[in-house]
Amino acid sequence: SRSHHLRPLLLGHRGARRGAPENTFFAFDKALRSGCDGFEFDVRLSSDRRGVVCHDPTLYGLEIAQSGFSDLLAACTAKSNPWFSQDTSIHGTHQLPCLEDVLAKYAECAFLDIELKTEGLEEATIELLARFPAKRGAVVSSFLPEVLRRLAILDAESPARKVVACLGAETLPLGFIFDNREVMRQWELLPVSHLMPRHDLLGRWLVNEFHAAGKQVFAWTVNRERRMRS
Repeated sequence: SRSHHLRPLLLGHRGARRGAPENTFFAFDKALRSGCDGFEFDVRLSSDRRGVVCHDPTLYGLEIAQSGFSDLLAACTAKSNPWFSQDTSIHGTHQLPCLEDVLAKYAECAFLDIELKTEGLEEATIELLARFPAKRGAVVSSFLPEVLRRLAILDAESPARKVVACLGAETLPLGFIFDNREVMRQWELLPVSHLMPRHDLLGRWLVNEFHAAGKQVFAWTVNRERRMRS
């Protein structure tokens, strides 16, 4: 139906953060149970080159970029952690998933917005998307133009071609995230298919401009129905 066609894609920001720890399986499962089509999540690079799912650069006093995954996981699963779970069936990944964990669990059942917070994850992200095809769609997003440019270069290579074929897209879906108008001016110079402004930057005229350029628009983070409809 026309009304169904016009329904916006609903994504949980870091999963469903109310009543669940963000960027965890708990939050991702809750977002899907609540009716979201999928979710956005953040990925950072650890010192041993693992794609750690975490928004902030530090975790329990450890700098992610300078810490190995085993040390980060130990900090998360310590009994002093209020989110500690006795369920070890997935080896602690409730507390600290890696990108591979998220793709393995959700690639067939959720739209995935994979936000890369740092450089150095581009090759691994493409390889993992080829290994775990996102059946309901995916976009790789970043605030960092250099990350998006690197992904676009890799898009011409073999692993990315497999990803694009799985996603049913002509090019690897890439999203530029921005939170001010000065940065926003770069959008025409970047090889992206999605534009992701902070919601208070958007007006109908700007949405129309982005759509006229063939871009999909993901606004973040809209928590009220009234704002969604405005």
